[in-house]
Amino acid sequence: MSELFTKNIGLKIISLLSAILLWFIVINIENPVETRDFSDIEVRIKNQEEITNRRKAIKFIEGKTISVTIRGKRLELEKLKKSDIIVTADIELINEYGAVEIQVWVPDQFSIVRKSPTHMKVELEDVITVQKNISYELTGKPAEGYVVQEGFIKPTNGIAITGPKSQVSKIATVQVLVDVQDKKKDISIYAEPIAYDQDGNEILGLEKSIDRVEVYIPIKKLKTVPIQIGPWEANPPNGYVVIDSKVDPPQIVLIGEENELNQIQGIQLPSLNLSNITSTTVFTQDLRNLLPGNVGIYSKIEQAKVTVELRKEILRELKIPMKEINVQKLPEGLQFRFITRDDIPIVITGLEGDIYGVEPHMIRASINLNGYEKGTHTVEVSLNLPRGVKLVGDPPTISIELLEAQEEETVSEETS
Repeated sequence: MSELFTKNIGLKIISLLSAILLWFIVINIENPVETRDFSDIEVRIKNQEEITNRRKAIKFIEGKTISVTIRGKRLELEKLKKSDIIVTADIELINEYGAVEIQVWVPDQFSIVRKSPTHMKVELEDVITVQKNISYELTGKPAEGYVVQEGFIKPTNGIAITGPKSQVSKIATVQVLVDVQDKKKDISIYAEPIAYDQDGNEILGLEKSIDRVEVYIPIKKLKTVPIQIGPWEANPPNGYVVIDSKVDPPQIVLIGEENELNQIQGIQLPSLNLSNITSTTVFTQDLRNLLPGNVGIYSKIEQAKVTVELRKEILRELKIPMKEINVQKLPEGLQFRFITRDDIPIVITGLEGDIYGVEPHMIRASINLNGYEKGTHTVEVSLNLPRGVKLVGDPPTISIELLEAQEEETVSEETS
C-alpha cells in the first residue's frame, strides 16, 4: 500500500503541480482581470446643510457628476452596478481655491484605476433676502369695444425673495402674466409670481415668501354717446336772440357694464336759463352727476361747456307800397278798390347783417278776400318776410271796398 504512494513520487508531484497550474491558466483565461468605465455618476454632497445654515449658497461649477474606471475580474465586473459605486464630496473640506476632493468607494474586490474630475469646483456666496413689489403684465388685447382697467393683487403686492446674492441682484421685476386676449369679462386668476431679469429671462433657484397670489383685472365695455343741449329754461331778454349754441365735447366715451351702457343713448344736459344774459356766454356743466352710479367716463373730460352766442336785434321802419299788395281769392262777381291809399308802415327786427339788407320789394304782402261780401272792410295784410327778419307788433291792416262790377265802373267815372 505504501508502495502505491511512494512509487514514482517525483512524477506524481510534477503532475499535481501541472494540474494546479493548468487550473489557474484556465481560470484566468475564462475570467481575466479587466477594466470597466462608468460615467455620469452623481456626486453625493456631504455636510451641505452646514454651509447653508451659515446663509451661504453653493454654486457648483464642476464635478456634480464624474466618470470612473474600475478594475476587477470580468465576471464580477459584469455584476457591478453604478449604484454600487459610492462617490462623495465633503463640502466642509473646501480649500482656498474652491475645490473639494471627490472620494470614490467600490467593493473590496475592485480597484479604482481613474476618476475624472478628481475635485469638485464650487463657489460659496452670501444668501440675501430682498423685498420686491409684485406686478402683473397683460398679454393680448381684450375684445373690440372693451378696455382693461387697473387691477389689483391680493393678499399683498409685496414679496420677500431669498437666494444667492448673484442671482437676487439680477431681479428686475417680479410679475404674474395675465392673458386678456379677446376677453369681455373681469378676470381673476391665481398664479405664482415669477422673478425676471432685465432681459425677461426667469431667474431660478430662489425662495419666495408667497407661493401664489390672486390677480384681479376688471374688463369693461366702452360706448360713445352724444352730448345734447337741453331746452332753454328761459329765453334771452327782449331784443336779443340766440344765434348759435354748441357743446364741447359733442360726444363722450362711457365705460361700464354692457347691460347698463345699452340703456344709455345720449346725455342730455340740464336746461339753461338765458333770461339774464345779453352776450355770448359759456356755461359749464358736470357730466358725472348725469350718469348712473356704475357708469363712468372713460376720458379725463368730466365737464361739458355749452357756448350760447347772443346778438342784439335791430329795429327798422319800412313802408310797403300799396302797389306791392297781392290780392288773393277775390269773390266771384265782385270788384275791389283800396280805400287806404298811403304806403303801409311796418317795423321789422333782426340782426344787423339781415335787417339792413331788406328792401320793401323783398317783402311779399298779400290780402285774402275769401268769404268777404260786398261792402267796406278792414283786412289784415299778410307779410312774407326774408329769413332772419321778424315783424314787430301785429300785422298791419288796410281798408278796402268790394263792389258789384257795374258799381265799380260808376264809382270810377264819378271819381274821374
